[in-house]
Amino acid sequence: MSGSKTIHCLNCGYSFQGNYCSSCGQKSSVKKLTWKSLSDEFIHFFTHAEHSFIYTSRSLFTNPGHIVKEFLDGKRQKVHKPITFVLIWFAIYKLISAGYDYIVAWLNLKKFTRSEPTLRILWHGEKNEVLIQYENLITILIVAPLFVLLGWVIFRKTKTSFVERWVALIYGSAYTVIISTLLATLGFLFRVFHLPLKTGVVNDFYLFIYFISIAWFIYSFEKIFQPTSSKINRIFWAIVMSLVANYSADIIWYFLYHLFPA
Repeated sequence: MSGSKTIHCLNCGYSFQGNYCSSCGQKSSVKKLTWKSLSDEFIHFFTHAEHSFIYTSRSLFTNPGHIVKEFLDGKRQKVHKPITFVLIWFAIYKLISAGYDYIVAWLNLKKFTRSEPTLRILWHGEKNEVLIQYENLITILIVAPLFVLLGWVIFRKTKTSFVERWVALIYGSAYTVIISTLLATLGFLFRVFHLPLKTGVVNDFYLFIYFISIAWFIYSFEKIFQPTSSKINRIFWAIVMSLVANYSADIIWYFLYHLFPA
């Protein structure tokens, strides 16, 4: 290294030798920004720079318990960090949904409306005008304790901390966004090919997929974090907690609407 050229880091000003700054990690050579460099960065993201994002997305879909355990065990080089991971998927979902809505409106395709709550047999009347203003906040207040309960069930016999459980649940949130993105794509294809499906049928199909997906997610976690548990016990907890996750919020909303009539 004695013959290497001393470089002053353009980011932090530290003097070093080599390809990367030993203080902040920035590359020694910083190219001038051009349209080509921006396009190269874009391609880089979707080819090899974000292998962790692609790997985490694929593994979270196929074996969620294993990928989360890898991250909690310290294998974090190839696993995408939870906060940025869920935010990226949320942005992808919003962009794709908005794009589908634009195309549906442009081509004047059939629209499917989301039924609320899921238990439509309990639904009576229109939404309360006061409650609807705070729908997102109230939903978060309902879902948060459900998440805590879900985390307790999954990690009830492990030594994981509360923060580690929340990390696992953040990945769980990303998992549901991935499912939502796939269902949005499927619903869009239903419209494009003019399939003769009613809104109720599509909503029931979505609910079924969500139920199976959440059950698979919980079963996978039970298999990894509760290895001594029997297969029947894992299936039981997966079904019960999937029912809680899919129905509890809707039942609470049902009672709220009746306590505060429109």
